[in-house]
Amino acid sequence: GSGLADLTHLRLAGGPHRCAGRVQVLHEGRWGGVCALTWAPPAADVTCRYLGCGPALSTSKVSVGREELTWVESLRCEGTEGNLLECQVKVWGAPYCPHAAVTCAEPGESPAQVG
Repeated sequence: GSGLADLTHLRLAGGPHRCAGRVQVLHEGRWGGVCALTWAPPAADVTCRYLGCGPALSTSKVSVGREELTWVESLRCEGTEGNLLECQVKVWGAPYCPHAAVTCAEPGESPAQVG
């Protein structure tokens, strides 16, 4: 296997609540980031939905130190997938790059407007 099953272990780290923060996946027992260079709104939508959060409100790139692991090099989603495994993913051993972060609405929150 490619180890892609690890993408089911997904979290948003370092944000104000569990539905916001840097996108991280667990691989070989260590959390690593997702390269932001190909990160797009559809991937954010899939992430928010998978985590049981409200819709994606915004995405951003976060500069990280070189000691930070980057597990996912590129990710292309349509936005309809149930989880990131269903997207086109290129994983493990990405070069140094900024990490993707996303802010989802908190569950039960109905944002007045999205976008």
